[in-house]
Amino acid sequence: MKRVLGVFLALAVLAAGGWLWWRNHQTPAPKSPWQTSVLAKGTLESTVSVSGTVRARQSATLRWQIQGVVGKVAVAAGDHVRSDQVLVVLRDDQWPQALLQARVSLLNAQKQLQDLRDAASLRYAQALQQLAQAKRQRDRAQNHYDWIVNWDDEDAQQEYKKWHNMVISIQHDLNDPRTPPQLQDALRAQLELAKRQEQIAKANLDGPSDLDLQEAEADLTLAKAQVEQAEREVARWKDGPPADQVSILEAQIAAAQATLDMARLTAPFGGVVTDVQVREGDVVAPGQVAFRLDDLGQLLVDVGLSELDVAQVKVGQQATLAFDALPGRTYHGVVSETALAGEAARGGGSVTFRATVRLTDADEAIRPGMTAAVSIRTAHLEDVLLLPLRAIRTRDGTPVVFVLRTGQPQPVKVRLGATSDEYAQLLDGDLHVGDRIVLNPPAEQINFFGGH
Repeated sequence: MKRVLGVFLALAVLAAGGWLWWRNHQTPAPKSPWQTSVLAKGTLESTVSVSGTVRARQSATLRWQIQGVVGKVAVAAGDHVRSDQVLVVLRDDQWPQALLQARVSLLNAQKQLQDLRDAASLRYAQALQQLAQAKRQRDRAQNHYDWIVNWDDEDAQQEYKKWHNMVISIQHDLNDPRTPPQLQDALRAQLELAKRQEQIAKANLDGPSDLDLQEAEADLTLAKAQVEQAEREVARWKDGPPADQVSILEAQIAAAQATLDMARLTAPFGGVVTDVQVREGDVVAPGQVAFRLDDLGQLLVDVGLSELDVAQVKVGQQATLAFDALPGRTYHGVVSETALAGEAARGGGSVTFRATVRLTDADEAIRPGMTAAVSIRTAHLEDVLLLPLRAIRTRDGTPVVFVLRTGQPQPVKVRLGATSDEYAQLLDGDLHVGDRIVLNPPAEQINFFGGH
């Protein structure tokens, strides 16, 4: 039995020794120097990561514009206020001289404007009356001028004879005993009128002189000018007080009211009072801060984009936001604005383009002034061919990748689309799903992103 066991042990030792000799004399298979990745389809999500500061859609710091003593403060920090709501007023028994003068100016201008409007109807009636008188005077001057210009000797003789014969006829009727007594007074009045006209006609027998023509022309010119002036006055008062006078008084009222408004501070828009730096009884001076007001109904984050990133960011793209002050919480937003022009850094260097992200699910935990890490999703593509960025190189300005064929890397020109942090979308190239893409191609090739 011991002999059999010894034989088995001897055979085992021989077998182990033979295996060790075979292992030590075998040639190892060569290890491939190429690291590869299998080309496949997947989802590509491209993002731009930036940081920015939260601000309200509207913010205002309200300051005093005049000195005085603070009266009642109507709001406290955290209060919601509406547009034009009065927040605080100065005590009117402690008003400075400027406010007192403004109140007097306001009352005077308001009274003058009311008096002007009350007198408008009377002034219009007077202007109509003056216009009628001016037209009558113009017509008389026109008739006289026309008579002088169109004077004729024969007409003058006939005019004189007409009035001379009328005087004789009326005298005959008065001397006739058959004329009733009740008509004699009327005849005597007609006789006086006829004699005056006879004298005028007799004086006109010699015709008008050059001086008469000059005087008639001057009278007509003056009468026409008076009519035009009266017409302007009618037009001025036709629709109420003159607009220029009303504008002057309204400007005086507005200026006085603007000065009086300095005695109080009002909300320029609806929002939340986020800071109060004034108390009742304080003595304040021009420029002193009283309140800060923010419209927290819409919060925005302003970020700076590089020249490379700004071309990818568009209005309407979705974004996610994280805050150092709020760990573990993620918020969402949308790009609402991108700048059309960049701003160079002080002293030259890179150019930054401002973009604004509007928070869509902000809550009370987010406050203006907080710093946010913003990730803007610029592309989301599904079921597309994905090339690792580390595999992409360039040749003569054209992107190429190396595919492992027959154990050797072969260059293939490619056309690329959107990119993410790790992948680029393959749009065109002699590549197929399952190809083994070389991740460490020959070192002499230039990296796609400028490295070697």
